[in-house]
Amino acid sequence: MARKGADTTQIVQEIIKKHLDVLDRERLDHYATSLTKLVGGTSGEKVSVPTGQLEMFHDYKLGPLIHLHLADGSREHRLLNTVSHVEVATHIEMVTAPKQNPPKRSDHEIYKLVRLLDDLDPYKLSDDSTIGESWDALRAARGE
Repeated sequence: MARKGADTTQIVQEIIKKHLDVLDRERLDHYATSLTKLVGGTSGEKVSVPTGQLEMFHDYKLGPLIHLHLADGSREHRLLNTVSHVEVATHIEMVTAPKQNPPKRSDHEIYKLVRLLDDLDPYKLSDDSTIGESWDALRAARGE
């Protein structure tokens, strides 16, 4: 959207529209983060606010967004929990494919994504299941 000339407000409104369910689940964490920044700024205290995923995938140390490489060669930023298993597998395949000028990408990030896919695989209903749906099934199986 930013490439198409959308401003920050438009991008935020689109994220809210597309991912309201995720934002709703993490609302209290978002409030705490926002309030921490606000209060820290007024008190003159230097405040560090976590930038990682608030609720999901803490064990994998993956952020909330992924710069997804799609099968058609395009790329887009998406919330990790809204991406399907097939899309993540395609992303991994495209990122790790030999290239003439390979990008400076952390192999560790790819390893974490592969590990996440492997762990969630038994909990997906289909290849079109999202990472978030499989994550919820895993947590339910663990009794969380």
